[in-house]
Amino acid sequence: MSKKVVITGSPGAGKSSVGKILACRFGLKVTDLDALIESRIGKAVSDIIRVEGIDTFRDLETDALNEALNADYQVIVLGGGTLTIERNRRLVQTNAYSIRLNASFSELLRRVERDELEAGENGPIRPLLVKPEESIERCLTELLSKREAQYRHANLTVWTDYMSPEQVAALIVDHIKFLASTDNVEAEQSIMAIENEPQRVCSEIIVGNIEGLASKVCLKFGAHVKIALVIDQFVEQYWGASL
Repeated sequence: MSKKVVITGSPGAGKSSVGKILACRFGLKVTDLDALIESRIGKAVSDIIRVEGIDTFRDLETDALNEALNADYQVIVLGGGTLTIERNRRLVQTNAYSIRLNASFSELLRRVERDELEAGENGPIRPLLVKPEESIERCLTELLSKREAQYRHANLTVWTDYMSPEQVAALIVDHIKFLASTDNVEAEQSIMAIENEPQRVCSEIIVGNIEGLASKVCLKFGAHVKIALVIDQFVEQYWGASL
């Protein structure tokens, strides 16, 4: 594929964990934008924001994004707020295919609170969410309400509530292969079946490959396509949680 893949999403969505797995397990050339900034400046992102301010950090972030898009990376993991800046959104929309990792609010909150608890005295690791006068829950609520519109610009959204980082990484690799393929017969046959025989899809194709098919339909018709699944109690037994 000609474009890079960028991974975006809110704090706690699993971006960094998935990025590391993509690099280690699947051998992709991956860079984490926050890690790139830290290696260049010699400070943790939390310290940069705390000492130099969020505006300075956003400038550094744009420089790092430009560098990453022009380097030999296949996947770029963005920071949670990278796309809140218009110039960054333009860069991504022009030069990359964007995948948003998302989860329910309760799951995002659980992950963020867990990370801060594990950080202990080395925290906060997300200074925008840890303020002495406000709870993490309230900070996260406000942050998501401000960023949701920007996250919706992503080409594809992957919900991670019931998936491990390894499963999410495997799904993204499947997307990359699909985007790079010029002769994906299986996907095209599945999509043609959806267009021509939706009942047959429900009884034969979706049950056989429910995880992969939904992602391929989104890739074909757009990130915000609505997919209706008709299932019975047997499908519910095996796939209900992931639906």
